[in-house]
Amino acid sequence: MLTYTYSQVTLLLEQQKAQNALSSIRDFFQNGESDSHNIDQQGFQKMLDNLIEFDALRHRRHLELYVFPAIQEATHEADSLLAELDFLSSTSIEILTQVKTQLKIAFVQGGAPVRKLCGAIKECCDNLLERLAREENELFPIAWRVISNDRWFQIASQIISHSEGSRRTRPAHSKTPMHEHRLRGAVTQMTF
Repeated sequence: MLTYTYSQVTLLLEQQKAQNALSSIRDFFQNGESDSHNIDQQGFQKMLDNLIEFDALRHRRHLELYVFPAIQEATHEADSLLAELDFLSSTSIEILTQVKTQLKIAFVQGGAPVRKLCGAIKECCDNLLERLAREENELFPIAWRVISNDRWFQIASQIISHSEGSRRTRPAHSKTPMHEHRLRGAVTQMTF
């Protein structure tokens, strides 16, 4: 029972970290959408890079590494939900790809094109936030119900092993000023 509780708490904390990091990124672009004069190309690019990094880290979450496969082994009940979650992610990736190709031109033109890109990225963040909410509200209850205690023990062991491995391989902190790391820190805290 302890492994079930450990896994559950770890997954919920991981989910909260992801939501907080993504919400910070979304807020930046929402502000840029309403007032594009306060956003420069370098700041925009950094935040876009943070979002791209977020998307890459999302695939290394314990949920995707260990729980998704366990659910798929236990039942087909979640197959359509998993497909819908993948669709939300695919849509977000398409938006990011379009934004990257239009970034330089938008900043040369300024104003409305920059606001349009901010709106597109805000939509991307909304899709990913919806995905996180649906994982928590719809997928977690299925996982808690269909995954066996033995499998939860296995998942807890994998999480512990993965977490210990991550701690050993993390690079030492750089001497970059703290203000440059605020959001990057929120995103890299998601290192699972």
